[in-house]
Amino acid sequence: MSSQPSRGPWDLPSEERTGTYRVGIEPTTDEHLKEYLASWMPAMLNDQTRDLDFTWTEDLRRESSNPHFEMVSLVDQDQRLHGLMSLRLANDSPESPGEQIVYIEMVAVHPLARTLHKPKRSILGVGTKLIVYAIERSLSLGFGGRLGLHSLEDEDTLRFYREGCSMTDIGDGIEPEPKLRYFLLDAATARALLDRLRQRR
Repeated sequence: MSSQPSRGPWDLPSEERTGTYRVGIEPTTDEHLKEYLASWMPAMLNDQTRDLDFTWTEDLRRESSNPHFEMVSLVDQDQRLHGLMSLRLANDSPESPGEQIVYIEMVAVHPLARTLHKPKRSILGVGTKLIVYAIERSLSLGFGGRLGLHSLEDEDTLRFYREGCSMTDIGDGIEPEPKLRYFLLDAATARALLDRLRQRR
């Protein structure tokens, strides 16, 4: 196995460059999810975001003792929550049987940091830091950086995975979300992407 993934800290700016947040990645706690419900959810309801039905709290409670499940939060120096991600740590690649991947089950950034709020997004780079963590987690498990995920069907999210992350769009029909498009990151692309994204730190 390789070294464990970096958890920060990093400095991320607001889009208007009016402030900087010192952020890091931590295991998700009940306090993080309380903030999600109190702070994120009203803004998500207002924007009618596609991830309103993500089951963060239920999954953390149900999977807390599962060694193949991990949920992490990206928080700032004041413990404000800016990003969430849940991972399945041992899954067969649908394209290469016998190869293991880390599957990103859910990932989200604060609603005020999303493309809808350009050019005044509250913070930039949260999604990138979470993807870097997932790649490094895959490397730490000996999976070569390989990732898989199902994407919500909105153009900004699809563009982020296709262009920002260089992931391969496999299409729909793949479990556990056969109605959503499946994206795969192979080992060679993962290492090249990791080098590129690390340069932004």
